[in-house]
Amino acid sequence: MSDDELRALRREVRRLSYELGEAVAQVPYLWAMVECSRDGLALLDVGGAILECNRALVQILGADRATLIGAPLDRCLLAEAGEQTVAAALAAASPTEHPRVARTLAGEAVEWLLNPVKHGADSGERWVVSARALTDATVQARALREARRREASLSAALDDTSRGLAERGVLLHEVHHRVKNNLQIVSGLLLMHADAVIAPEARAALAETAQRVRSMALIHQQLYTGDHLARVDIIGYVQSLIRDIQSAIGDASSISVDADPLELPLAKAVPLGLLSNELLTNAFKHGRGPDGTCRVVLSVRVSDGRATLTIADEGPGLPDDFPARRRRSFGMSIVDALARQLGGKLEATTDRGARFRVAFPVV
Repeated sequence: MSDDELRALRREVRRLSYELGEAVAQVPYLWAMVECSRDGLALLDVGGAILECNRALVQILGADRATLIGAPLDRCLLAEAGEQTVAAALAAASPTEHPRVARTLAGEAVEWLLNPVKHGADSGERWVVSARALTDATVQARALREARRREASLSAALDDTSRGLAERGVLLHEVHHRVKNNLQIVSGLLLMHADAVIAPEARAALAETAQRVRSMALIHQQLYTGDHLARVDIIGYVQSLIRDIQSAIGDASSISVDADPLELPLAKAVPLGLLSNELLTNAFKHGRGPDGTCRVVLSVRVSDGRATLTIADEGPGLPDDFPARRRRSFGMSIVDALARQLGGKLEATTDRGARFRVAFPVV
């Protein structure tokens, strides 16, 4: 080593010795400041054990310094319900963003904060906890602020949910409207095709299919014009369906509706609507009395979670070979399938005319 390097090294040693002496001289003053702090202060190791603490923390925790040194802080500071513990904060290895609330062994309320601190190059990770005793008024004020914060957060979430539901309602309204319009177009095309067909049987089949499509369109019309977008008012639907069938066949037959209030989801309303359309159309065709008039009674009864639909006419009743005809009839095959879809079974009897009855669960 040259003379110049030795001289430079001596100067550096003298500088470091001077700075160390200054730092050592400051230690009593710095510790006096820590001791005079009104906030309780503690130096913790990474496991949460107290390495050093000031007089204020001793007073807050109500224990002597010798007992506290080396003890985990969580033994002396018990977290409130829902609050983070010191150990959990250390495990997260991040400073606390806002004061946490705990209780001393004597039950006094305390708020505390945790922050990392440099403590020598080789002494490992260290953390400083600052703690402050809380009065009852402060605890209540803090609880009030927290309640208001949570209320504001909940209110914002409810607003978001309300907006989402409103948008969903508009979308469903538009969907039902468009489905109804599309079904009406299909029904209209079928009727146009029926007018172009010469064979009477084919024309009648197309007209009946158009009316079936129209009965489904009425359900979607009932949904987007009603108060609920997911449930159909069956009384209003049946009345609309009767008017529609009468208009389609040009018949002003006498129809009496006696129905309990009933709302059904779309999955139930569609098969019920198609079934009602088939049975009402059948009554208009075959349920005329000797004087040529047609009188039909439609009733809906609801009890114990089940609904019963009955459609009866005052015509000649069912023919003797009805069971055989029922198996061959396309319309009756549809009705039987729809009754099963509803979760019920169609009953057909003669009682001063034909009477069809189906009972099914409403949910």
